[in-house]
Amino acid sequence: NLYYHLKVDPIKKAHASELNVGCFGAIRPMKNILTQAIASIILTDRMNTKLRFHINATRVEGGNEVLRNLRALFVGRKHELIEVPWLERIEMLKYISQLDIGLQVSLTESFNMVIADYVSMKIPVVVSSSIRWIRGKKPNVENPAEIADCMKFAISFPGETLANYQDLQDHNFFAQRKCNKWIQS
Repeated sequence: NLYYHLKVDPIKKAHASELNVGCFGAIRPMKNILTQAIASIILTDRMNTKLRFHINATRVEGGNEVLRNLRALFVGRKHELIEVPWLERIEMLKYISQLDIGLQVSLTESFNMVIADYVSMKIPVVVSSSIRWIRGKKPNVENPAEIADCMKFAISFPGETLANYQDLQDHNFFAQRKCNKWIQS
C-alpha cells in the first residue's frame, strides 16, 4: 500500500485534563474495539483522569453486538464514549490531530490506513503485531492490561511517535519502488 500525505493544519488539543483515545474504522467483531476500550479505561483509571473514547459509530459491518456492548461499557462511568460519524479524509485528519493516542490493536489488520493517518499527524499509536510496518512494542491483543501499558509507553516517549513517522516514510519508499518495478515490467 502507498500512503498519500495530505497537508492539514492540526487542531489544538482541547482537553488537557482528559485522555482522548481514538479507535476509528468500521465496527467489526475482529477489530477488537471492546478490549481496546477496556484497556483505555484501565489506563485512565491508573492516571486518575477521564477517558474520552472516540469511535466511528455510523459504519457498523457485522458489529452490532460490539457497538451495543461498547455503549453499555460506558454507562454509569466517569468516562465518555464519543460516537463520530464517518468523515471525509481531510476532516478526519483534522479530528484526529486533537487526540492524544490512536489504537488499532485488532485481530486481523495489515497496513491500516487509519493508523497511517495518526502517524502522519504525529499522534502516538498502539497497534497489533499484524501491522508490520510499525516496529515498536506491540501488546497481546487479548490482554487489556498489556495494551494499557503500551499506551502509557507510547504517550510517555515522543521518540516512539517520530520512529513511527519514519517507519511510514520507509514503508512508502519501498512500496513506491515495488510499484515502479511493476509498472516497468
